Amino acid sequence: RDIDERVKARRELQRMGRELELAQAIQADLLPRRSPTLDGFDIAGASHPAVETGGDYFNYIPLDENRLAVIVGDVTGHGFGAALLAAASHAYLRALITPECDLENIATKLNQLLLADTRGERFITLFMGVIDAKTRRMAYVSGGHSTGYVLDASGAIKTELASTGPLLGAIDDIDIKLAGTVELAAGDLICVCTDGILEAANKDGALFDYPNVLATLREHQTRPASEIVPALMTAAADWCHHKIEDDMTAVIAKVL
Repeated sequence: RDIDERVKARRELQRMGRELELAQAIQADLLPRRSPTLDGFDIAGASHPAVETGGDYFNYIPLDENRLAVIVGDVTGHGFGAALLAAASHAYLRALITPECDLENIATKLNQLLLADTRGERFITLFMGVIDAKTRRMAYVSGGHSTGYVLDASGAIKTELASTGPLLGAIDDIDIKLAGTVELAAGDLICVCTDGILEAANKDGALFDYPNVLATLREHQTRPASEIVPALMTAAADWCHHKIEDDMTAVIAKVL
């Protein structure tokens, strides 16, 4: 009987392992496989879950030849539950985002859909920006997401991409507003990340936080976006001695 039970337990572990690998593969397929092509911009992003699956999410959705929607989301918690809500958000946004791209309306509709799914038990912070390569402008909404930054060519803070409304999936009647248009110029660097990077804590409990994010961006600002993203991830991981407790995601866009 003992041998039979051990065999059954081993088979169950193997089954769970296969299901976990499948979940990881599905989640990986939801993330962009390559950087987007947008004239005059160099864009890259990456997401690393704290455990096998995570609740962070990012995506690029072309609207036309000149405009690109950039999305960064962070579901509360991590693991399977957060991953499922991230996957649902991905599907909803693919359906909601059209060339007209009314960001306020999209955020409101997404909030209603998520609230129906979760009954307010799980939430997501979400940044949605539309970069226009022709006018070199960006419009955005941010539902409770961590503040992003636009640095100018000298590394000075040009614009803070602050939250413009509450997080999504928590309450029925939200008021999320479109931020004023951000004017972009050659040499500018846009960074949007999740709080897994900001809240990475060292052995003394000190957080990586915005000063270190900005210092890392400035240190690597002349490098391609595809090199700045891993440099930021590595700096945050080194800060917490690789004891990563939350999903880490960042998107960098450089104006050429």
